Amino acid sequence: MTSTDLLNRVLDAAGAGNTDAPLGPLPPAPPEGDLLDCLDEIRAMVVRDLDGALRALDVVAGLVDSIDSAIARARLGSVRGHALNYATRYDEAEEAATGAVEAAESIGDETEAARAWMVLVHTYAKLGRLGDALRSALEAERAFTEGGELGLAVQALCNAGIVTRMMGDGEAAIGMFERALGMQEHEPAIRAQIESGLAESMLDVGRFADAEAAFLRSARTFESVGASRAASIVRGNLADLYGRQGRLSAAIEQFEVARRFFEEDRAYGELGRILTEQADVYAATGLIDDAIAGYRRAGGLLERAGAVQEQARSLTGLGRMLITRDPDEAADAFDRAAALYEQAGSTSGRALATLHRARLELARGDPEAAERAVDAATDALAGRRSDLLMCEMTRADVLIARGDFARAETLLTEAMDTAATLGLPIYRAEMLWRRSVARRGAGRIEHAIADAREAIDQIERIRGTLQGSRFRAGLVGGSRALYEQAVSLMLETGATVEAFETTERARGRTLLDLLGGGAEIDAAAGAEDDATRNLLRDLADARADLNAVYSALDPTASGPSHAQWIEKVRGAEDRVTAIETRLHASRRVRELLGVPESFGRIAAELDPGQALVSYWIDGESMRCFVVRDGRAEAATLPASTDEIGAAIQDALF
Repeated sequence: MTSTDLLNRVLDAAGAGNTDAPLGPLPPAPPEGDLLDCLDEIRAMVVRDLDGALRALDVVAGLVDSIDSAIARARLGSVRGHALNYATRYDEAEEAATGAVEAAESIGDETEAARAWMVLVHTYAKLGRLGDALRSALEAERAFTEGGELGLAVQALCNAGIVTRMMGDGEAAIGMFERALGMQEHEPAIRAQIESGLAESMLDVGRFADAEAAFLRSARTFESVGASRAASIVRGNLADLYGRQGRLSAAIEQFEVARRFFEEDRAYGELGRILTEQADVYAATGLIDDAIAGYRRAGGLLERAGAVQEQARSLTGLGRMLITRDPDEAADAFDRAAALYEQAGSTSGRALATLHRARLELARGDPEAAERAVDAATDALAGRRSDLLMCEMTRADVLIARGDFARAETLLTEAMDTAATLGLPIYRAEMLWRRSVARRGAGRIEHAIADAREAIDQIERIRGTLQGSRFRAGLVGGSRALYEQAVSLMLETGATVEAFETTERARGRTLLDLLGGGAEIDAAAGAEDDATRNLLRDLADARADLNAVYSALDPTASGPSHAQWIEKVRGAEDRVTAIETRLHASRRVRELLGVPESFGRIAAELDPGQALVSYWIDGESMRCFVVRDGRAEAATLPASTDEIGAAIQDALF
């Protein structure tokens, strides 16, 4: 009887075979080699017929007992543990794999023991025992290396890197993945998998340019060998990177590619992860309702898939969006996220949930509790530069709430240098806005206005890189507080004309994007003369270049490389500005670009005795701007926005 005959009879006895007629009785004591081959086939069967594999293992267990073979007992325990992991029966999996280790070690077979250690890596990670998972992976790597099984050693080392990353030590994980790459020549798909893990670790520590290059290599390699699912996972991670950098259009494009694949494949865990990362981008662009819907859908899918850390991330994002809308639900989301991160043993994840909880405490008027939360998060996020910038921004919020404007300004000035170095334009805009608030509190109004202007310019540049109207509108709308701060400061200093133009700047662009129905530059090109059409095409190209240039070179480099990168960024921005300036002469093009009319142009078009009246909501109050006779005036209406809204409803209905 061959090993294939034995397997067929085992499957028949387990009711998992493919034949109608019985194949005969099982042999009383099959050869050890045939049993090992049979167990290897059942292991491969787990992913396509888990129930059948578990029944077959029960049959094989009796055969293993009949020959009293330690190596067969070890192999049986490893395969059973592997199957039980897939069945999410982790306590039973631990018992089976631990028994396999003991059986293999009883005969000094380190390689067989390493197979069981590999099973335990999965088991312990799912149980949240990351320290045990890491020790198991490293023990397996040692044994496989000593046994000359370099391919399996690479797999074990990569598992160690994944667990190390889950524990929040990105730098150590990078070292493990780099060592795995250098251990031997790899098949393309294996190399792509290692580079994907390396890229994720680089992303954690803020090495964006290196991470992007590794993600792209990995995705393209997977695609070249037809591994579409793996490529979609990598492209989802690449989208996460673009979202962190503020390259929002590129992020959205990558998310859509990955999302479509996972929806069609019904891969709920991966789809939930992609939806969480996509919701992060919606949040960054100010599309709060879309973000909330995305986080809620992702959370349900991830809970269904048993993806603990990913579910915690979606809850953290949901809590962020609900801080001002529903503080109690936000607190519940943060608490649930922290508990899930604790269960998974993720120090950095719990720290991020704690950091966002600090913002909730600030919104509730408790800066002391907020400061304690920021301190705890900062300690746990050491080495994660982009996350530490969020800590610094929240710490600045605490200082501003306490009236310590000088310290807040100093902290933000230092943090802005880091944001520029890392190539994070949205962070820089947020820091400029906060510094404007701090400088205003300190009575340095002119400096505060300068920061507000620069922050608005930064937001407008980011807006220019986005390809969809809805995202551009959301970005400006999500930055509303920044525009309100600028308008209020300008009115304080009597700069009524500039305040009016700033309101038009926000209103004109947002209304265009909301009402334009996706009327992008390329769709407008046919409506103009040849010269204008060519300029519009040039503008589309320039905006695409600006979108790409943020990480075309390594922004974390120093010296000449850093200076060249900054020069390239400014050159791309200047090119966009120059083309827009040339196009401003056409009224139609100004409308298409969302360029608001200047005060001078508006005043010149009003006939004597005519007036333009414009309204602007500023927090809880409403301001009224009146342009007439070449002058601009402003007044605050003597009622709250709620009262005004109610009066309008009464008048209408």
